[in-house]
Amino acid sequence: MTTSLERQIRREVSKAQEEAFTALLKRHVGQPTLLRLMVLKWAHACMKEGVPRAGVAIFLLGMVRRLASVGNQTVSTQEMWKWRTLAEPIVDVLREAEEQISRVMLDRNLRAQQLENAGRLDEAVQLYETNVTDGFQGVHPYERLRAIYTERQDYENAIRICEMAIASRVPLDPAYLARLRQLYKGG
Repeated sequence: MTTSLERQIRREVSKAQEEAFTALLKRHVGQPTLLRLMVLKWAHACMKEGVPRAGVAIFLLGMVRRLASVGNQTVSTQEMWKWRTLAEPIVDVLREAEEQISRVMLDRNLRAQQLENAGRLDEAVQLYETNVTDGFQGVHPYERLRAIYTERQDYENAIRICEMAIASRVPLDPAYLARLRQLYKGG
């Protein structure tokens, strides 16, 4: 049974959004420049509807893998050539879109670290929280928020962030889980 916290974090691209994406690919298959713009427009619309940035990026990577595997299953040389002519620009566009979407989260982490080093913790917390909301798939924003909230003795938020890291299936060091147990005991 999934909790509301897990549903909030693991929100993925809906069936309707996926169908819209497929239609978009079909409509702009021979127009890589336009396709690039339309994929980014589609991605931003999904994020506006509540799909975390990481969810959109993961979807795009999945589409890249799917397209690549279809190309590997083509048997005739003529079909292989047709596949490469059509699919390679699409794969390139999807990879670029995923990188652009993911880059925003990485840049936020870097900016937050700079703010933290400059002693501007409230601004750093806002950026880290945004990455957590966007479903960032690395431990950095979760660990930094846990450390900041623990230092401020804001154990409720420290526990919330640890639980979100666990629910989002971010790869965690066993020491992270030990720190969560300590927080539950009251600091």
